[in-house]
Formats: sequence, C-alpha cells, structure tokens
Amino acid sequence: MKNRIWEIDFIRGLLIIAVVVDHFFFDCTDVPKLFGDFYTASPEWMLSMARVANIYWYHFARTIIRTICIGLFFFLSGISCTFSRKNSRRGLKLVLFGGLISLITYIMYFANIMDERIVMGVITCFGLCILIFAGLDKLLDVWKVKYAYKSYIYLAVGILLVLWSVTWNLYPENKVASLTEWNFKTFFLFLFGKLRYGRGDYFGLLPHLAYIFLGAYVGMSLYKDRVSVFPKLQDNQFIRKINWVGRKTIWIYFGSQMILYPLVVLIVYIGGARF
Repeated sequence: MKNRIWEIDFIRGLLIIAVVVDHFFFDCTDVPKLFGDFYTASPEWMLSMARVANIYWYHFARTIIRTICIGLFFFLSGISCTFSRKNSRRGLKLVLFGGLISLITYIMYFANIMDERIVMGVITCFGLCILIFAGLDKLLDVWKVKYAYKSYIYLAVGILLVLWSVTWNLYPENKVASLTEWNFKTFFLFLFGKLRYGRGDYFGLLPHLAYIFLGAYVGMSLYKDRVSVFPKLQDNQFIRKINWVGRKTIWIYFGSQMILYPLVVLIVYIGGARF
C-alpha cells in the first residue's frame, strides 16, 4: 500500500460508513411494509426505531448531506483515475457489477419482496463515468497532449459539465418514463439525468461526470507526484482502520445491501410481526 494516498482512502472510508448507516435507516423504513401487523405486534423499541428512521429518511438535512457525500465519492474517484492505467477495465467491471445489482432488485421486485427497481444505480453510473474519462484520456494520449495541458482540459470539461448540469436543473424535475416511451431522445435524457425509469436509486451522468473530471484535475495538480499532502498522519491507528474500510468500499457497499435488509427482516420477524 506504499503508493496509496491515505487521505483519499480515509475520506472514502468515512463516506462508505455513512452510506451503510443510510441504508440501515432505509431498511428500517421499508421492511415494515412487508409485515401486515408490524405496528400492532412489534415491541415499542422497534416501533420507535421505525419512527426515527422515517424522520431521518424524509428530513431535508439528509438530502443535503447525501448530495455532498455522493459528490465527494465521484470527486475522489476522479482523483483516483489519475493514478490508474486500467480505468477502462475498472469502469467495465463496475458497469457489470451495477448490472448485477439491478438484476437482483428486479428479481426481488417480481418476487414481491421489495417495491424498488434499480435501473441505473450509483455503481453503474460510476462505471460509465470512468469509461468516459478513460476514453477521453486515451484520445488525448493518442494526440500526444502534454500532461499539464491534459489537466486543464479536464478542468474545462468539468466546468462545462457543471454549467450544463445547472442549466439542465432549471427545467422540471425528472419524471418516470414507461417502457412504451423509450426512443433515442428518452434514452439520452435518461442517460444524462433528465428522465428516470423505475422507483429505485437513479444516478444520471450529470452532474456526476463533472465531479469525475474536476477530481481528475485535482489529482493531476495536487497529487502529481502521487504522495500524500499530510504524510505525518498516515500512521495513526484510527486513520489506518478507516483507511482499510476506504479500500474495501465496493465490497462493503454490496455486502451491506445484501446483509442489512435480510437482517432487519429477521429482527422484525423475531420481534413478533408476521408477513
């Protein structure tokens, strides 16, 4: 791990912990819907947890914090893209991984286990953004663009995408598209974040692609030599533990999705509620 930038792993570790907590509260709001007698058969502490989860889930502060955390995730990913020569492979793996998550949600949807379907979730969006970055990076290498100029190109692309995102958001909010409405235009709107399909998490390319390129600019400017800007803190035991979490984000994300929901269902069932 000598070549890793500890502060990037550290921030990513804190973010994925926040994601797991967020998923837990979502499960506490969604699981009761599976049990017809949840509010009459469950103990008081479980009802209190459901009430707290609902307050958290629909509070405006969650929306703000969630937006910041997601932006930081993509920004850090953009920085990391400047350290890797295998971005195409990494992006493709994430797209396939995201597709697997989507497949699982559809199986659970048709089995009447959950009412959410993820068509283009955060993992898929990460993969597509990284693939787009890798494509432009490869094109600039073919054109033999100098390192410093590449960083400014990424900055310019990031700013343009931010401006596009701001302008885009001046229009009405996303609407759910039915399968009969799919065509080139609706697919383009869906891909870039203007039109959504399904009721689960949805992440269009905008504004997330902007964060990738802005992160790439910072990565090429601040971490040109690939060394930490806070080297004296990297041996702290607490930081090292969080860094380990930060290095396992994809597995923690997937594992938390697969473990937390069934675990909450089991706890509610043991508490006395029945389907």
